[in-house]
Amino acid sequence: MQSLITPRHRAVRLAATGAALMTVLAGVSVATATTAGAASCSDWSPSANGEGEGILTKSVNNKKGPGEDCTSSGSLSTGTIVWLRCYAVNQYGNTWWYFRTDATSTYGWTSENNMKVYMYDDNGDGTWEPTRC
Repeated sequence: MQSLITPRHRAVRLAATGAALMTVLAGVSVATATTAGAASCSDWSPSANGEGEGILTKSVNNKKGPGEDCTSSGSLSTGTIVWLRCYAVNQYGNTWWYFRTDATSTYGWTSENNMKVYMYDDNGDGTWEPTRC
């Protein structure tokens, strides 16, 4: 199975990275509502429902927020399927996904670097738009 990250998804991420870099270079700190919320590790539970899945490529800790420094609520094994709900870019510029573990009611966060991401048009509207938390 092949990753279906669309050119639009890459363009959105590239534009966000470029805007953040320009702001930093200008000497102004970047502080948006999404970034500020993404930096929090306090059992943040967004209600968005995305259109994709991830398959973990290694064993990971199920985090309570979008960051390596956030506390863990357990661990997940390599090969675990997670249903992607929304993503956030943390204060270090890393993309993290809020997910539900397949066939459970377990929710959590993991870095995009920990999984292979597959995008689907789950709602049948003909497009795939990643949902930002």
